[in-house]
Amino acid sequence: NLLAYAAMCYAALRTAHKCKPAFLCIMLLPMSLYMGASLSYDATLLGCYYLMLALLTQEKWNDKTALCYALACVFANGTKPYINLLWVVLPFVVRRSEWKVRFRRAVYAVLTAAGALALTFGVEQYGTLLRHNYGAIARQGGAAVNGGAQLLFVLKNPLRYIAVLLGTLYENDDFIGQLGLFGWKDMPVAFISLTAPLVLLLAAMLCTPAADALGRRRTGWLGVFGLVYAVGAMTAMYITYTPVAMVRIVGLQTRYFLPVWLLVVVAAAALARRALAPRLTAEKAAALAVPLCGWYAFAGAVLLFQHYFVGPVYTIYK
Repeated sequence: NLLAYAAMCYAALRTAHKCKPAFLCIMLLPMSLYMGASLSYDATLLGCYYLMLALLTQEKWNDKTALCYALACVFANGTKPYINLLWVVLPFVVRRSEWKVRFRRAVYAVLTAAGALALTFGVEQYGTLLRHNYGAIARQGGAAVNGGAQLLFVLKNPLRYIAVLLGTLYENDDFIGQLGLFGWKDMPVAFISLTAPLVLLLAAMLCTPAADALGRRRTGWLGVFGLVYAVGAMTAMYITYTPVAMVRIVGLQTRYFLPVWLLVVVAAAALARRALAPRLTAEKAAALAVPLCGWYAFAGAVLLFQHYFVGPVYTIYK
């Protein structure tokens, strides 16, 4: 998984025409590396996300670009079905004048969606036919989970569901505090968990040239996609994993939002760097980024060593 994740990230960095520091920022987040080095399928899934977004930074799409995006999209849908069908529409962000593919964009989207659904149904059939000797994995909520009843509840109570979304984000600190540390639940160090994403964002901002902005149109549509994708992921967990009418969403994890954070960093880094361009040259900014990350890494290493081998302060005096 780690080799596959590294290869996908390398391909994404080679493919991206803009905002490479922002991509590297998210790829190096401890949560991203933690998933990349795990046994979870999210390792290659995250790599597909980063590759698809990198392809969208290119100014011209040819047959090779379109094929690469389609393969990554189909694989992502086979790995985590249905919610990833949203990625099928993103090639429409590319302007018509930039579309140099033999198929029209509508035809391309239909073919990609067909491939994604074919792989999804194939995986489901495999599960039905060849895994019948394995016991069923019960939902955390047990019999209280009912997708149809939950969907009906959401449709009848939209304002209540909006409150559930906002309340879940509030309870989890918008999932920001879980991005900055390996094994967040095993060894929480609050300072690192909260500040590591900010330091990487600052480094990405310093290293991103002012000319790397994607443009208002592309940035705006990608922002809309990020919002829809985040709400869709939360709604999917609410319908399929959460007891009916529960006041919070069960099963949400930080890794689900990593592609959304990438879009946020791409937009924020390029716009902030453009605002600082008159006062801070690219050479000075890049020179500041290295010592910033170096000294922060040293401080983080000291804190991790203290927590692993010494323990919290109160245990010393005890």
